Amino acid sequence: MSAMGTTSADWLDERLRAAVLGLPGELQSELPRASLAILATYVDRMLEWGARINLTGARDPETLVDQHLVDALPVLSQLPVEPFDAIDVGSGAGLPGAVLAALRPDSRWTLLEPNQKKTAFLSQVRRDFAAAGNGALTIRRGRIEELEPRDVFDVVISRAVWDAGEWLQRGRGLVRTGGVLLGLRSDDGESPTEGARVFRYCCAGRQRVLLRLDL
Repeated sequence: MSAMGTTSADWLDERLRAAVLGLPGELQSELPRASLAILATYVDRMLEWGARINLTGARDPETLVDQHLVDALPVLSQLPVEPFDAIDVGSGAGLPGAVLAALRPDSRWTLLEPNQKKTAFLSQVRRDFAAAGNGALTIRRGRIEELEPRDVFDVVISRAVWDAGEWLQRGRGLVRTGGVLLGLRSDDGESPTEGARVFRYCCAGRQRVLLRLDL
């Protein structure tokens, strides 16, 4: 951390790289060093706004990083190698969509969120990204039911909004042919439906699962 209390990119780099090494081998991936500066700004922005509105409940950078940013890291191994279009449904504070957009600046991300205050926050995040040269974020206020049939993506993801079976049903219609549907949630021991692959990992002492359904 810096003396002024803002998040240091070096501190964040060290913390995230240690977290990646703690993942199962099949979920480990390289972290681009160039992305850490915008992620450090993102952490500071969440702490700033979190003092006024309910974003995550985390009130210090350590908790925020360990419980929320780290939870996005397993997804990196499941993303296409080539540039892609993606949507994060029920994005909240931009988790995991904003984190993944920073780590994969070649991708284009839509963050879909119904809450007005959270979309106002996400709009600020979009401006921060654009100022840093990453203009790949689109913010949409709304719900999954309000999307049009033309709204299809290479990657569709949601974090802990629905249970596994319901998300696999709801999200699959947004995935274009050859794309992937992903989900992050607590590991409740249940087997998901629809033939999804399940990857298990630990985040901040909690057992988590990453679901993957290829379409």
